[in-house]
Amino acid sequence: MIRIALALRTLALAFWFGGGLATLVATSTVFAKTGDRKAAGDLAGAILGRTGRVRDVTFFLMVLAIGLGAVDRAALLGLFCALLQGVGVVVNVLVRRARRAAGGSIEALPPGDPRRRRFAALHGAAMLVLVLQLTAAGVGLALAG
Repeated sequence: MIRIALALRTLALAFWFGGGLATLVATSTVFAKTGDRKAAGDLAGAILGRTGRVRDVTFFLMVLAIGLGAVDRAALLGLFCALLQGVGVVVNVLVRRARRAAGGSIEALPPGDPRRRRFAALHGAAMLVLVLQLTAAGVGLALAG
């Protein structure tokens, strides 16, 4: 049973690491290659939504792995990734709400608009959560050896 637990732990960490890296590369490429920031934001939002669902499923893999006995330093980092996933879900909902409140286009708002500042702060928080999750998963994979 412990071998299955360790395999699930490693699979979850690999999803968080690989998925996080792919998400960062894909969304940054969309903004680099798309001239229309609103269209780029729509596309990046769709990418984040889909990869977020995979990370949501990964949350349950990690909980299952720990429940089956995968309790080591790598699993603790996986637990941290799971916690970050919960935070990320909430932050991403707030980011989408802020974007809708701005009429869908943040760029159209004047620089001092509070909606623009709120969106920027929430977007920064979402990216920080993703980078922390990617980092924790990478270290966890290294420890899982």
